Amino acid sequence: MSQLDKHKDYQRDRERFEMQSRIGRWLEDPQAAHREGERARAAVKAQFGFEPMIERTRAVYQELLNGRPAR
Repeated sequence: MSQLDKHKDYQRDRERFEMQSRIGRWLEDPQAAHREGERARAAVKAQFGFEPMIERTRAVYQELLNGRPAR
């Protein structure tokens, strides 16, 4: 097994442990789970919601109109 494969296995095991720990905390404290869910929902909406999508699209068109390459 290569060093890269060992690192990937270690990373995967660490992520699995972190997820198990987080789920355990949510089960023990449903209010904390709700708060974390609300924060996650707000973050997703801020990045992928309708308004940010419109602004990114508008920016691309503005760049094209100004003669600059779109990202």
